[in-house]
Amino acid sequence: MHRRGLGGKPTHGLEDYISDCVIHLTHTFDGEIGTRHMRIVKYRGSVHGLNRYPFLINERGISIFPITSLKLDYSVSREVISTGIPDLDDMLGGGIYRGSSVLISGTTGAGKTTLLSKFAYEACRRGERCLYFANEEPSDQVIRNMESVGIHLKDYIGEGLMIHADRPTSLGLESHLTEMQDLVLDFKPDTVLVDPVTGLAAAGGPSHRASNAKNLFIRFTDFLKSRGVTSLFTYLIRSPATATKTELEISSLIDTWIVLEHVRTNGDYKRLLRILKSRGMNHSSSIAELRFTERGILLKGGSW
Repeated sequence: MHRRGLGGKPTHGLEDYISDCVIHLTHTFDGEIGTRHMRIVKYRGSVHGLNRYPFLINERGISIFPITSLKLDYSVSREVISTGIPDLDDMLGGGIYRGSSVLISGTTGAGKTTLLSKFAYEACRRGERCLYFANEEPSDQVIRNMESVGIHLKDYIGEGLMIHADRPTSLGLESHLTEMQDLVLDFKPDTVLVDPVTGLAAAGGPSHRASNAKNLFIRFTDFLKSRGVTSLFTYLIRSPATATKTELEISSLIDTWIVLEHVRTNGDYKRLLRILKSRGMNHSSSIAELRFTERGILLKGGSW
């Protein structure tokens, strides 16, 4: 153990010099959010890491998080799967690749959660296991609201669908990441959904909110891709003027980006959908009107 000097910094006594391995453990706070860190100061005869690594102690033991993502050496699937919306499949050039990552961004009320829930419902209909992280709504509220547009998630609860509702701020960023990864390891889903991923920024601490949340996003998406898990995320855009930007700067990390927008025409508001990118797919560059009807989710082509 280290003695603490002025300013709370560890003093370097005789123990440091005679020891072969020195490990510093710290507990820091960013605002009200606390994080444990580990740093290997020295380890004779070893090429050790020099960074500070966040770590967590829970019922599973000690989890140490690398500050960078996994190596990009995992294999990818060539199988194309449906979104559950035929019109959207057509715009995407057939659907999305299994194991890819999808971002659905838009302002409040644009239909992000509805599209995400339709993806989940279609995955369950295929007999897949689906893990849904709801960061802003209780699970029963998600189920009730989706029933109004004909998406009956309740049919698959306990039969392949798990909805985990929890605010990231209740745990802190590293703890929340650990809980998410533990649930993935336990439930073994084919598809993971996060609604919204912007909720992670609030748990990142006030000083480095965006950068911390981005690092978590990188690590989590690589964690899912290395296991062949299809991932879908919603992202709340604060203003239509920033529809093609993300404050967390994660757009370059995902494979398919769907943008939803509200526009006013002749006194009425319409929902519009466009595909900003879809890697490896011959997707449409047109803009379509998004409609939620008793016949399901429809897309109507047009020029706006």
